[in-house]
Amino acid sequence: MQSPRLVPLDAGNWRDALAVRPHPEQLRFVAEFEPVALVILAKAYVGARALRWHPFAVTLDGDMVGLVGLAHPKPPGECEICHLVIDVAHQNRGLGRAVLGLAADWARRELPACRRLLLTVHPENAIARRLYEQAGFQPLGYERDGETVMARAL
Repeated sequence: MQSPRLVPLDAGNWRDALAVRPHPEQLRFVAEFEPVALVILAKAYVGARALRWHPFAVTLDGDMVGLVGLAHPKPPGECEICHLVIDVAHQNRGLGRAVLGLAADWARRELPACRRLLLTVHPENAIARRLYEQAGFQPLGYERDGETVMARAL
């Protein structure tokens, strides 16, 4: 089995990304709408929150198993993980943890001025919060849109 990879969402694969679905109980934690791929792509297109967006598919052995958006201001002092989702059929295999590492690696490589990685977590999403804390993310002491903002140094 290969390691998971981040692959840019583009004209050649965006339709495949529409099939990536969270567990139904997780959707409210990931995005307000489905398919999540369209949420990420729309935000990338319009530059939501005045950020530059980088939409990615998560692939494993050639199959699309997840999605994530990375976003940053111009110039990038920090990068944010947005809408991380692992398809329901591929959960509980360590892919979420792997994506956090891949996102950090991408930010270090592509955004060398970026000094920390941010994300938000819904207060009721205990599983994700535990995963983020194990990956080195710590709460910053404030919320955005009702979610705890967390960060880790790069």
